[in-house]
Amino acid sequence: MKNLIIITIIIFVFPSLSFAQLKHDYHWFFGNESGNTFQQVEGIDVNFNNNPISADFLEIPFEIYFSNATMSDEEGNLLFYTNGCEIANKNHEIMMNGDSLNPGEIHDFICWRGYAGTHQSCLAIPSPQDNEEYLLFHKALIYDDNFNVFTDKLYYSLIDMDLDGGLGGVVEKNIIMVEDSLRSGEMTAIKHSNGEDWWLINGSYLSNEYFTFLITPDTIEGPYYQNIGLPHTYQGDGGGQVIFSPDGTKYVRFNNIDQIYLYNFDRTTGLFSNFEFIEVQDTIIIAGCAISPNSQFLYASTRNELYQFDLEAADIEESKILIDVYDGFADPLPTSFQRMELGPDCRIYMNSTNSVDELHVIHNPDEQGLACNFEQRAFQLPSNHQFSMPHFPYYRMDTDFPICDSNLVVNSTEIFRPLKKKITLYPNPTYGELNISVPEGIKGNANLQIFSSLGQLVFDNQFSIEAAKETLDLTFLPVGIYLVFIKTGEGEVFSEKIQIVR
Repeated sequence: MKNLIIITIIIFVFPSLSFAQLKHDYHWFFGNESGNTFQQVEGIDVNFNNNPISADFLEIPFEIYFSNATMSDEEGNLLFYTNGCEIANKNHEIMMNGDSLNPGEIHDFICWRGYAGTHQSCLAIPSPQDNEEYLLFHKALIYDDNFNVFTDKLYYSLIDMDLDGGLGGVVEKNIIMVEDSLRSGEMTAIKHSNGEDWWLINGSYLSNEYFTFLITPDTIEGPYYQNIGLPHTYQGDGGGQVIFSPDGTKYVRFNNIDQIYLYNFDRTTGLFSNFEFIEVQDTIIIAGCAISPNSQFLYASTRNELYQFDLEAADIEESKILIDVYDGFADPLPTSFQRMELGPDCRIYMNSTNSVDELHVIHNPDEQGLACNFEQRAFQLPSNHQFSMPHFPYYRMDTDFPICDSNLVVNSTEIFRPLKKKITLYPNPTYGELNISVPEGIKGNANLQIFSSLGQLVFDNQFSIEAAKETLDLTFLPVGIYLVFIKTGEGEVFSEKIQIVR
């Protein structure tokens, strides 16, 4: 039964956070058990406090599967992280009373490797009434008669960092906020227009209904219900992704079947409006999205393609630009595209559909087309990241601090692609003549396409890949940056950016 509930939270103190830097998203944690000789799980701490940004190896007490939330204090010091089953403190030990999240059959079945769920199935925010307390929202899963996965309970747990000598402890755990059929992931939050309260947003399982909670210094109010847009369909355990624009005016939901649902959002009322459907293309299970720091460009990733949309265009769907195509690299598992997250450094990071040790990076997401500078496998991790990607709301919204800081530097490691070792494009930059060098041993024909920086197909042709050298006359193309995409008859893929100058 859908009744309005008000959950009271005990108020201890209410200090001002106006002078804090609010670096709650400056640590990102990953964890994977590879079955090697390490006594504990291989953990990765991506630390945005360091310049350049670091990715450090350490041992952590549990594996992080899909469910993933990390919390730092306002100065960027690590506080805790969770895999949806347990909470670890900054010493990488199970926090006091930090076990047994999301109780039930799924917990008992899967928590040896971390809670399954999907991306965005847990989320942490500072409690509005006390800067030593944090609210962790998390979802329990069940299977229906057809073994489809969805959420039947949304919980919160309250963490007090004053406990256990500053290591923190869970003072309220698995408190039910709503019992209803919700999506297994796709949970996010945004600040209220008053700059203090928070809106927590969840989608329903198979309808077009949204569940909204208002988190204030005194209570958690809700759920409030709104039916808008098209129904949600079942997405499997892979699910989709939801995001707000950094300016708080847009809400995006993207998955492989429903495609993009775009809404306006009112941070005062918590209501959606102006629903718009945007088609990307068919994809298999995987779908990720992110929005540029300037709130203009929406990025949507399928398993093999990355697209950009201009949210300020008169026709957003027509503004679609192909940014890049997965190049086929595997070491040994494919590093194809998956979820995205805007980092504190104003770059957008993307993980892969497999447990690999690299992240893809959009270096300049505020720029249109290929100028956004997407680099596959740009960020080298010390071990495999599993399937997870932590998700953070915009903690610095409505403060004197920017949403992100572009002065932070990322360590970029060049990792050679399989076909890049075989195929060479030169000269680059070029005045118009482009040579394609292919070594002996590669046979058959290949399809070559060239896209402009705005995603327009400007050249499409077949050539014999058995030839030692192929020369293209591109003098008809204007000055600019272009994406060259080559696919062989054996299915190998090569992509490279070139620059035409005069």
